[in-house]
Amino acid sequence: MSIVPIYAIVALLDRHYHFFGPDVPGASLLEQWGPVRIFVIVVVAAPLLETFIGQGLPWVLTRLLRLPPAFFLVLSTTWFAWLHGVGFHGPDFWVMVVGHLIAAYLLAFTYLQGRKHSRWRAIWMTASVHMLANLTVMVAYFLGQLSAHGAMRSKIG
Repeated sequence: MSIVPIYAIVALLDRHYHFFGPDVPGASLLEQWGPVRIFVIVVVAAPLLETFIGQGLPWVLTRLLRLPPAFFLVLSTTWFAWLHGVGFHGPDFWVMVVGHLIAAYLLAFTYLQGRKHSRWRAIWMTASVHMLANLTVMVAYFLGQLSAHGAMRSKIG
């Protein structure tokens, strides 16, 4: 199996992520914090926090206003995608927002299904799906870095 498709995807997205991109002054956060700390933040902490903010807040708002579940799906999807664009400027903002719409809908739908059982099931189901998605991105990124590093070594040696 070739890593070229994964590397191409990472190369396209790389500049749009603060953790890895050139928009971080000085050394990237990856170089400053190391892969373990970035992993814990990106794969564990962020999905939990973002579940409360991206799905929990819209759920509370739509319940307070007694709106149907479809409104929750639209509000949560839009809010979550918009949050991922914050901090980016110009076209980068829209790349991030549009790029997160499908994942945002999936997470909102997961939360809605979990709420049929309990609040905690909704939180853990949603955070788990989000963690798996972020883990996939992290693995793709690191495989791309290994592939690029190996390609550079083969050119040098």
